[in-house]
Amino acid sequence: MMWYKQARKNTEVTESIDYTYLNMLFDNPQEAIEFLEVFIQEFTSAKVALHTAIVAQDVEAFRKKHHNIRPHLEMLKITRLGDLLSQAKDKLDNPEPFDDRVLFAATISQSFDQLIQQIQEKLSTVR
Repeated sequence: MMWYKQARKNTEVTESIDYTYLNMLFDNPQEAIEFLEVFIQEFTSAKVALHTAIVAQDVEAFRKKHHNIRPHLEMLKITRLGDLLSQAKDKLDNPEPFDDRVLFAATISQSFDQLIQQIQEKLSTVR
């Protein structure tokens, strides 16, 4: 199976988010809510920027945005999307053509959509 097809298959099941770090970081639930709202904004921006960078094979734009959101993914223990982004980085760093980049960018966008939806659902339960 091609790597991007495996990646799409791996995103079919929504990855669970670990909110433990936020519970330790904030005593006030309102602060945690505001932090998650910032995450939604960051992930929405990253989705577009990373998709564009992958399709255009813009290594610098990809690295910059990936560097900015990696701590957020690690904080929430989002490993599948982190792995997909690492694979994309490896493909972009490789001098060989990245022929499947459009499909892979779509897979990453789908993963961001699922992540954002989960956070929005979490916010709707705590408001």
